[in-house]
Amino acid sequence: MNLTVIIPAHNEEARIGATLNAYLRYFEARLRFLVVVNGTTDRTAAMVQPYLATHPGTVELVVIPERIGKGGAILEGFQRATTELVGFLDADGATPPEEFEKLLTALDRADGAIASRYKPGSRAQRTFLRWVIGLAFRTTVRLLIGLPFYDTQVGAKVFRRDQVQAILPELTTRNMAFDVELLGLLVRNGARIEEVPTVWHEIPGPVGGWQRTLVRTGFEMLGSLLAIRRKLRSPHHETSA
Repeated sequence: MNLTVIIPAHNEEARIGATLNAYLRYFEARLRFLVVVNGTTDRTAAMVQPYLATHPGTVELVVIPERIGKGGAILEGFQRATTELVGFLDADGATPPEEFEKLLTALDRADGAIASRYKPGSRAQRTFLRWVIGLAFRTTVRLLIGLPFYDTQVGAKVFRRDQVQAILPELTTRNMAFDVELLGLLVRNGARIEEVPTVWHEIPGPVGGWQRTLVRTGFEMLGSLLAIRRKLRSPHHETSA
C-alpha cells in the first residue's frame, strides 16, 4: 500500500522498539514508517537505527535536535512524504496494528479515517486521571470548535495526501492540539472524515512526563484551541489551493 506512517518520537526509548516490532511483524513491507525523533535526551534515535538496516525502504529516521512538539514532528513528516496516503501513529503503541488496519479499510469510502476511543463499539483502557482530562478536552473542543467527532486525539489517523497538501500551509499548531487544527481545516475544506471505533490501551510513559506540567499544559492547550477557533471562523481566512 502506498502509505507513509509518521511516528513522532520524543524520549520514547522505552516504547518505540515494541511499537515498531508489532507493526513491522503485522504489516511487513506494506507500509512505510517515518520516525521523526525530536528534542530527545535519551536513546530514542539509537533504538530506531537498527531497523534502517533490517527494514531498508520500510523504516526511515529523521532526527531533529530541538523539540518541535507532536504537531511539528508530524508536519515534518507530511512535508517529506511522497506517497498517495499519509498517516501518523503514536510511538507508545496504544493502538494495536490490527486496529490501525481498520482505518485503511475505511479509506475506501472516505478522504480520511481517525481512530476513536469514544464512538460506540470502541474499547479503551485508561487511568481515571486520563479519563477526566480526556472528558474535559473533548467538551472544550465541542464547545469551542464544534467538530462532529467523538474523539480527535487518538494518535492513529490516515488521510489522502492531496487533502493534507491542500491545507499544509495553514497548519501552524505544534503541540497536542495539532489534531484539532488538522481535522478542522480538513472538514472546512470539504474532506470526508470517517471516525472508526478502536481498541486502545494506555501505555505508561516516562516518569515525570506530562503529569508534572498538567496545569501549564492545560492553559497552553486552551490558548491553542482559541487560536484554532479564530482561524476557522475568520471571514477573511482564505482556503488554500
